[in-house]
Amino acid sequence: MALIQCPECRKEMSDTLNSCPHCGYVFNKKNSRTIKKKYIISIPIILCVLIIVSICIFFLMPNSTKDFLAKIDNQDIESAKKIYEQNIQGKEDQEEIIKEDLLEKIEKIKIDYNNNTLKYDDAKKQLQELRQFDVIKTESNKALNYIDTQQDSNTSYDKGTEYEKNEEYKKAIDSYRKVDKTNKNYETAQINITKLIQEYKSLCITEANQYASEENYLKAKNAIVNALNLIKDDAELIQKKEEYEKKYNEKSELDRIAKIETLKNNQKVSVVGTPIVKKQSDKYTSLYPDMLTAVIQNNSEQTIKSYKIGFLAFDSSGYPVKIKAPVDFNPSYEKMVLATDANVLPGGTYGDGLGSEIDTPHNISTILACVYSATFYDGTTWTNEYYSYWLEEYKEKPLH
Repeated sequence: MALIQCPECRKEMSDTLNSCPHCGYVFNKKNSRTIKKKYIISIPIILCVLIIVSICIFFLMPNSTKDFLAKIDNQDIESAKKIYEQNIQGKEDQEEIIKEDLLEKIEKIKIDYNNNTLKYDDAKKQLQELRQFDVIKTESNKALNYIDTQQDSNTSYDKGTEYEKNEEYKKAIDSYRKVDKTNKNYETAQINITKLIQEYKSLCITEANQYASEENYLKAKNAIVNALNLIKDDAELIQKKEEYEKKYNEKSELDRIAKIETLKNNQKVSVVGTPIVKKQSDKYTSLYPDMLTAVIQNNSEQTIKSYKIGFLAFDSSGYPVKIKAPVDFNPSYEKMVLATDANVLPGGTYGDGLGSEIDTPHNISTILACVYSATFYDGTTWTNEYYSYWLEEYKEKPLH
């Protein structure tokens, strides 16, 4: 059974029927066979017409267009460029013809490159040559960007594979992440990333735990930070990082306290006894103002020639006050005093009954002192590392 058209209503119907089911038209078998025959004969006629039209279009095509396409097929770009500039450029009908052909060539270059039948350098060269023709300049640039992206992605994928083989998981993940979504290796790269992230995470946690067992909490924290740089917002890693940060800070503070105590106990020159504000006179304070005094002890095996000592002052409530000398216009919380010609022998003390005058009256009740540095007769100078910690603890802070 075949379908034919009703001569009356032009709707399709079976060739076995004597009348049209749509309009009721009645016809005999002869009519049916005639219609069927016409219908079958029409198909090859249409094909012939299309072939003839195509041939006509080719022969009617301007010679310049045919010559241009022939030069392109023969990869004679320079000759094609001359033909384009002299005879085609600016003529819309001819530009449309060559554009269709050139676009097909661009697509073929991309396909050949993706199928590894055309090398990257050759593909790029051919696209750069085609880019000379304004009619496909935009498409050529897009194609160049496309193969550049694919080439970069292929290189990144290959590097990722190599890093993975060498168990350099972080580098492998970084490389796989550079594979573009349009690349044929993208899905495999994503699968590898998911797998390696878990391996890298496990590796970092193991490394961090090892450092923590050695009480090296800074390195333990950094191992976790390395993992977090790749695996954002991972709850387990964040918790680990906070745990090691807390332990690091606690240990750092204990280490700091121990270091300060060691520096304090091993000063080459130290303050002994309690520094005081010494009154020289109750009646003639303008002539004999009060003094800041402190006795130092030479704990070294060398003779001290001179030394510098710092003072801090506090009122009766233990709050810091500025220290002002009698002719000092810039009082400060820290007063540095230089003692020359001290000549302090090893094990000896110096400063009893001596001091630095301060403006009177004042509200200083308590003073603290610490040696800043000492110069010895052999020309060397010792700078007290404990001094900065001492200042940090007491300067401009209430006594505690």
